[in-house]
Amino acid sequence: MPPKHVESELDKLILWANNVGAVCSGESYEFSLDYRLRDSPFYQERVRLSFFARFHTGLGHSLR
Repeated sequence: MPPKHVESELDKLILWANNVGAVCSGESYEFSLDYRLRDSPFYQERVRLSFFARFHTGLGHSLR
C-alpha cells in the first residue's frame, strides 16, 4: 500500500476514534466508548469483532 494511502487510512482511524470517544479519558471519560459499553457484553464483543475484521481486511489489502 502506498504511503499516501496509509496516511489516509490513519486519518480515517483517528477521525473514527474521536467520533466514538475511543480516546476519551479523565473528565471526559463518560463520553468514551468504554464507558458507554461497560454494561453490555454483547455490544462489547460486536465492537471487538467489527474492529478486528476490518483490521484484518485492511492488513490483507496492505500486504498485497
